[in-house]
Amino acid sequence: MLLRKTRQRYIVFACVLLALTLIFLAIPFSDTEAKPANLGFPHDVLDTSNGATNEEPLSKERPKVFVIGLSKTGTTSVGDALELLDYRRSGWEDIRSRLLFRSWLNHDLSPMIQATKTHDAFEDLPWALVYAEMATMYPNAKFILTLRKTEDAWLRSITKHTARRKWLGHRVVYGAFHAEGNEEAYLSAYRNHTDSVRKFFANEGAGNKRYMEFVIDGQASVDTEEAKLAQEREIWGTLLQFLELDDSAEARAQLGAFPWSNKTDSWRTSGLMESVWLFWDRIIYVLEDVLCNILQMSNRLLTRRAL
Repeated sequence: MLLRKTRQRYIVFACVLLALTLIFLAIPFSDTEAKPANLGFPHDVLDTSNGATNEEPLSKERPKVFVIGLSKTGTTSVGDALELLDYRRSGWEDIRSRLLFRSWLNHDLSPMIQATKTHDAFEDLPWALVYAEMATMYPNAKFILTLRKTEDAWLRSITKHTARRKWLGHRVVYGAFHAEGNEEAYLSAYRNHTDSVRKFFANEGAGNKRYMEFVIDGQASVDTEEAKLAQEREIWGTLLQFLELDDSAEARAQLGAFPWSNKTDSWRTSGLMESVWLFWDRIIYVLEDVLCNILQMSNRLLTRRAL
């Protein structure tokens, strides 16, 4: 009986591993002719010549938008808003985003460069880490630094977030897997990122029209629905004006409420769904190294065949 259960577990594990491997291999991850880029700014190589894809070409008139705040600063909310405005969005995706982060960590920006050819709005890690490179590559692009009203508000949110998951990216960006017990390290990373972004765009001079800061919880609390509606339209107006889109009263009314996302993550903290999500997250963490190595090997083989 014990042997049968053990076999069943191995079969389930093997099926999950195979499925995840196939998913990873199916993702168009690397531009085979793009050269690895250094992490310093500016990059020596930002090769965008090999841009052929099967997807619909992007409009050359609308600048790309990069949401460059760190995790739990409202990046998803702004990304949702951009999607409502018909931007082709590249947000956090549990598998693809991890691959992009690993690529950045390995000093190779080619997968991210490839992604910029098929999308025009970007958020979350690792995009927040390459604002300088993207600003050089796309001189007309817009950049939104998302922030929280106070450092304490951000720390509370990121502490809850990192308590539920273990990811290499947290250790790389903040210096530790979890915020609890490492509060000063996390706050230091948050401050340093904010200061670095502000200093970078301040160097572009006064009247910079391609950088704005968006405090996701900076609005005062209101008591009436009418006041709340007026506040929502004001938020939309700020974003629309920055993006140089129609910010008329009709346009704001048509967009409706601003998409406040991931406020509680309640679906992840309820019974069965919490267990399923934690199980999935643990699998991804354990297999991340293995699957990334498999993908890198397959990319090398494809590159050799192309040559």
